[in-house]
Amino acid sequence: MLTLFQSLAFAAGFDSASGPGNSCNILSSSSKCLVPWIRGTMTVSGVVMIANSVGHGVSVDTGSLGDQVVVNAFNRRS
Repeated sequence: MLTLFQSLAFAAGFDSASGPGNSCNILSSSSKCLVPWIRGTMTVSGVVMIANSVGHGVSVDTGSLGDQVVVNAFNRRS
């Protein structure tokens, strides 16, 4: 099942076998779908993996920060 982000990345990417200007076919796995990346190209799966990692890191950091605020508030009352 593709996420919205993956679908958009596939729509923006190009087929590695055919070159830039040729859109990716989501149903065909015969070649890699590449998207423009910082100073070159990267596969859609690589971009999705990086985005998921960053999103997970932000959510864990935010949750830990929220827990710390609650602990500090509880400790002040004691």
